[in-house]
Order: sequence, then structure tokens, then C-alpha cells
Amino acid sequence: MRSSTAQMGQGKTGVTAEIVHRAKWGRVLIVGVKDTAGQWAEALQDQSDGALNLRTVNSTKAGKSNLAAMLAGEPGIFFSGSQYLTAQDWDHRNKLDAEGKPIPELDRDGAPVIKYTKLPTAPELPMPVWQLGFHGPEFAEPAYVRERVHLHLQENEGAV
Repeated sequence: MRSSTAQMGQGKTGVTAEIVHRAKWGRVLIVGVKDTAGQWAEALQDQSDGALNLRTVNSTKAGKSNLAAMLAGEPGIFFSGSQYLTAQDWDHRNKLDAEGKPIPELDRDGAPVIKYTKLPTAPELPMPVWQLGFHGPEFAEPAYVRERVHLHLQENEGAV
């Protein structure tokens, strides 16, 4: 039985790199398996005699900078894994009431939930947090209801 999925070693990367090189498009986004970014970079370098450089979009500082450049319309050849790219189209925010104020999170009894966010960052504490004195009001802040918001970046950007 013949598979409709292209198999490894059939030259997809090399052919695509050649097309990108010859077409001289100003901005290209390649979406693929994140672990293949090195292969794409190498193929683009080989096909263009070093003229084309791949800009990886990922969670690193440089990757986030590349994402911002791509979204701003900067020319270049960008590569991203599909999961990372999809995740960038969502944001987690405090849910707001009709007056635009964050909605407090409530426990089962209807009391506001308090979270302690200014705790030490040591990986292992020698004793429970309350014994270290990090339980006072100066270390507490209210928790708010969070919501996941679809940003619709792909729809707003359009293809170039």
C-alpha cells in the first residue's frame, strides 16, 4: 500500500531549498519538524553557496527576536516547528469583568484565593515555607481567573 506522506530521503528539503533560492522571495516561512532546522539551514547554505541564512523561530531569545522580525515583515527565510508557531497565536490573560477589572479567583467556599509569588527561588528549601517566614501579607497577592485568548495572528498577517 502506498502512503500519501512523503518519506525521508526523497529530497523534499533540497528541492524546497532550491525553489526558495531561485524564487528570490523576500520573506519565507518554513514550518516543519523542529529537529530538522539544522538540515534546513544546511540545505539553504548548500543550494545558495552560502547566500541564504535560515532564521530559526523558537523559544530562545534569538528565536523570539526572529518571530518579531518575521511578523513585522522583515525579509528573511524563517523556520519554525508547528507546535511553537501555533502556541504563539494564543495568550493567557486575566479574565476581566464588565468594568475591565481582573476577576478574583474564588475557592469552594467563595473566599478569594491567595497566591504566594515572592518565595525564594532555591530549588530545595531546608524546611517548609511557613517556617522560613514567607507566609506574611507582604508575600501574598490575590489570584485571578485566567483565560486563554486566540490572537488570530495568521489571519491578521496574511500571506506575502
